[in-house]
Amino acid sequence: MSLLWRQGLRYHSRHALQTLLTLTGIALGTALLCAMQLSQRTAERAFDLALEAVAGSATHTVQDGPRGLPVQGYVLVQRALGGRGVAPAIRAVARVPDRPERTVLRVLGIDPLADVELRPWSSPAGAEHESLPLGPLLTTPGGFVATAPLLQRLGLGPGDTLRVTLGGRPHVGTCLGVLAPPPLVAAGLEDVLVVDIATAQEWTGRLDRIDRLDLRLAPELLPDGMTEQAALAAVAAAFGPGVQIVAAGANRGGLAQLARGFRINLRALSLLSLLVGAFLVHETMRLSVAARRPSFGVLRALGARPRSLGVVVTLEAAVLGLFGSLLGAGLGVAFAQVLLDPLARTLNDHYATFALHGVHVDGAVLLLGVLLGTAVATCAGLGPALAAARVPAREVLVQHHHEPRRRTRRQLWAAVSAAGLALWLLLTAGAGLVQAYLGVLAMLTAAVLLVPAAMGCLLWGAGAGVRGAGPFVRYVVRSTAAARDHLALPVAAMVLAIAATLGLATLVGSFRDSVAGWLTQVLPADVYVSVPGGVDERGSSVLAPEVVAALRTAPQVAAASTYQRTRAMLRSGSGEGEVELVGMDPTPAVLASFPFLVAAPGVAREALPRGEGVWVSEPLAFRWQLAVGDALTVATERGAAVLPILAIYRDYGNERGEVLAGKAWFDAHLRGGITALALETKPGTDVDASLAELRARAAAAAEQDVGIRSQRELRLGSLAIFDRTFAITGVMRLLCLLVAFFGIYSAFATLQLERGAEVGLLRCLGARPRQVGLLVLGQTALLGLCAGLLALPTGALLGHVLAEVVNRVSFGWSLLEVTVPRTAMVEAVLLALVAAVLAGVQPAVRFARMRPADGLREA
Repeated sequence: MSLLWRQGLRYHSRHALQTLLTLTGIALGTALLCAMQLSQRTAERAFDLALEAVAGSATHTVQDGPRGLPVQGYVLVQRALGGRGVAPAIRAVARVPDRPERTVLRVLGIDPLADVELRPWSSPAGAEHESLPLGPLLTTPGGFVATAPLLQRLGLGPGDTLRVTLGGRPHVGTCLGVLAPPPLVAAGLEDVLVVDIATAQEWTGRLDRIDRLDLRLAPELLPDGMTEQAALAAVAAAFGPGVQIVAAGANRGGLAQLARGFRINLRALSLLSLLVGAFLVHETMRLSVAARRPSFGVLRALGARPRSLGVVVTLEAAVLGLFGSLLGAGLGVAFAQVLLDPLARTLNDHYATFALHGVHVDGAVLLLGVLLGTAVATCAGLGPALAAARVPAREVLVQHHHEPRRRTRRQLWAAVSAAGLALWLLLTAGAGLVQAYLGVLAMLTAAVLLVPAAMGCLLWGAGAGVRGAGPFVRYVVRSTAAARDHLALPVAAMVLAIAATLGLATLVGSFRDSVAGWLTQVLPADVYVSVPGGVDERGSSVLAPEVVAALRTAPQVAAASTYQRTRAMLRSGSGEGEVELVGMDPTPAVLASFPFLVAAPGVAREALPRGEGVWVSEPLAFRWQLAVGDALTVATERGAAVLPILAIYRDYGNERGEVLAGKAWFDAHLRGGITALALETKPGTDVDASLAELRARAAAAAEQDVGIRSQRELRLGSLAIFDRTFAITGVMRLLCLLVAFFGIYSAFATLQLERGAEVGLLRCLGARPRQVGLLVLGQTALLGLCAGLLALPTGALLGHVLAEVVNRVSFGWSLLEVTVPRTAMVEAVLLALVAAVLAGVQPAVRFARMRPADGLREA
């Protein structure tokens, strides 16, 4: 074993460039995986810590969506539970207009007198964690406290004021001091202004409501003789039907659940880069075994056991994987910092509003990345290890080897089996995202297994096409075809990497075209009005009634549609949960333009305004398996209301799904002001010119920051959010390509460097150095062209599967049309050519300068 280890070490030291590139490929694949996991874990941890900081030691939380809870119910609960273990809270999102990029903060309104048992960090001064200046907090208008890091970022100190807007309305806060909670709690409050609950009610304009009620139903806090079940019954009776009582910890991992499809998609893409790195390790070990066949034969003849050869080769792959993964774990921390900003923007656009200021380095994630990278590299080395162990000594000593033809037949049968498995998995995926990705993996496996046969066909065609060309051109094609069995794996790795980029380009391009087409359908009005805000503010940012009246009566406005957005508990035969519910009072133009997928014949559009049913968005219908004619049960303040589904419509704006109801029904059963307006101008009106006048009317009507945008501005803004969402995918595509390039460079360069004897013979036969250099570049260019051409059908098929299966399973969206961008196809072929030619530059220079005798000595 010692001799075998020294032999392997000597081989890798003599081929340092190949070994270094292999380590780099594994490192980049592991780095991308660790970076994606670290950035996701950082976001999920920040979300969970923010929830835990608010909940404290509560055992249950009472809430009712954006409508909030009536203060009278809170008073009844206090009386029923003896006034202990009950703490109200109000949460809101504040924007700081004076700071760069309109800094977004969260506001937490608490009652410090009632929080002692639930949130010890909010205890008055003199407690274990001295945090709140109780008197000033209760008596100072707009008084707040915040953690030291947040105050430092804002440049504030005690006594300083801060201008903020909530729901578009301006307010002025006064810093009363520094909040000093325990470290874990401080991490959940790093972007929070803590205010008295009365201040929060004033800022949000909800003087008679609270957002949530946190309960600690511990035996020592309950009245004598009251059980937990009795306490929960008293709470439910105090607030009436529709209220939600959630056990503590039920919301933990909430962001991971909200963004499940987004998270799994990014993880799958990062694993793809590691798969490309595995091809690199396999090819490195295969070439290592091929180069050492004579030595292995001698050692076998001298008594070395086959098992020892296999173990040594496997351990070599494991060591390469370990060192590469350790390097990748370090790089992953740096990559995570790069990915954190686009990931945070995407999550804030679509799922929740919170701040991320740095990567939380989780040792478990790094350890998992190292173990996974090492395991992948070890598995990639098993094939060469088995090949080294199974060949008899007499056969190893034979210098001329041909792969048995039955190997090609086995590969074809394996490819057919993998394709059949992929077809079954994709057709039966349903809502199973993991199964869909297993289908994609089986499909890619089939494509890789078909590469040798497809490559042989392309090279045969190239040979037929150059029969009339010169001898060197014919030699380029023939020599490449003769080595196709050895070249199949590196070409397959390149096909896999480039097909992935082409498939992603197909998905993103088709998705963007579908969104652009959908926006033209769903935005028929000329001007749209809403309060600027994120996804958490859509149900609570209400337009001032004065603003609505002023804009509806503007001289250039012919008609207006109103929207009232809230969240409500919905239930059907196959699903239940809190869903966004929109009350709509549409104009005929809006009513006629809605993009229905399925609708009740003849009545869907007319019945909605009359309150006779609801429309359901496609993502919710897919997730809950809803159909036209099914019934939805809506929890309202008046009790449960049952409505039939009149239509299912296309919607790319809300992945979690939403339900549209008529305004009359909404006003009769739910609370909520107007959150958006769609204004249709009179014929001949210059929309762009009228925006300034409409903004002036809104500003004069009420002191509220209102966003008034034309249809064109809103459409462009929506597409900008789309591009921002997929920016992280673009970063990962580039990193994946980088992994592939290192793999292809290493494999192609090593294969060419092994052909020294062949080049030496050509030089002896009269080939010039320039001709030898062009010969090597021609061979690598031909391989790159083969890889690029094979990647086109693979990438196109992958793009269709991602768009029509994975995208559907992930988000519930179906696309209008799936097309492969021509520019992406050209880029794919050019990328393969450039990578292959660059891989051949060093061998070309080396062979051009080589003396014929040195080349023949390598034989």
